[in-house]
Amino acid sequence: MATDVLVKGSPFGTGGYQEGVLKHFGPASYTQVTPGTTPSGGDTVYASQFGLKVIHCLEVAGDNTGTYVVVPIPDANTVTGQIVGSAYALRWFTAASMAEVAGAVNLSASFVKLRAIGY
Repeated sequence: MATDVLVKGSPFGTGGYQEGVLKHFGPASYTQVTPGTTPSGGDTVYASQFGLKVIHCLEVAGDNTGTYVVVPIPDANTVTGQIVGSAYALRWFTAASMAEVAGAVNLSASFVKLRAIGY
């Protein structure tokens, strides 16, 4: 299984904020997102993975194969004890149809670059 890699030199300083760049691999078994006030499912990333405490903005590039588009949803899974703003759910869609990836699909061979701005 591939492991996420914090890009060398992250986090970087930008004014009063820090930013981190992460090479993030998809999950071995994707769980579709259930929308709501606190969405569940998806592929969760945490501020700590970027060397941050809170994420104010998360940018996502397309995946390495061109097959998937990823949409970040803020404040996901805050029930895990993480502080508000420290988690995002990544919702994976197929680029061809823009349908959400089916549950249990193995995305571990695909990765996206994530850029988080926060502190």
